[in-house]
Amino acid sequence: LHSFPTRRSSDLMMSLRRADTGMFIYPAFLYFLEQEYFRCYRSKSPLSVIVFQVKLIGASGGVIVELPLPSAALLDAVLRISALKRHVDLLAHYDSDDYALVLPNTKAGGAEIFANRIVKSLLNSPLAGDIEASNLSLAFGSASVPEDFVDLSSLLGAADLAVQQSRLTKHAVVMYRDLKEAVVGQSQQFV
Repeated sequence: LHSFPTRRSSDLMMSLRRADTGMFIYPAFLYFLEQEYFRCYRSKSPLSVIVFQVKLIGASGGVIVELPLPSAALLDAVLRISALKRHVDLLAHYDSDDYALVLPNTKAGGAEIFANRIVKSLLNSPLAGDIEASNLSLAFGSASVPEDFVDLSSLLGAADLAVQQSRLTKHAVVMYRDLKEAVVGQSQQFV
């Protein structure tokens, strides 16, 4: 018999997280999202994804810019979100300064309520490092299966579109379902 080195599952899970934030890395997010998607597809249960940005508003050369949060403030935001999410929800890095949540068994209405709870928590008191709510830029976009789409790539594209709309309109939370009519109307103009 050969003895193979064993690794505890907690060590493995930690290797899928970024050490500086404790959040899952982007490839782990995609893997877990796909697994959850297939689980929800088989059980005919809903699934929602929230893509979001939390940035610091600053000035550079007299121009207002959005900057990544300092480490302490980001960790505080992660702790606040983690305290609100369920054990089955997954918090991860998305793009360079974007983040995402996978919400199994959650319809669009539940995702909207949850996103608004996160916004309230982040704005309720200053983030670590005394970052006041007035110095934060928040943008949350969400899409759901099967309410918005039934395929995974469209789900992520819809969440991306919703978070872009959130940034443009300065509405903290935008749901893809609220954009659907505008998107469908624009695409029919080009037919």
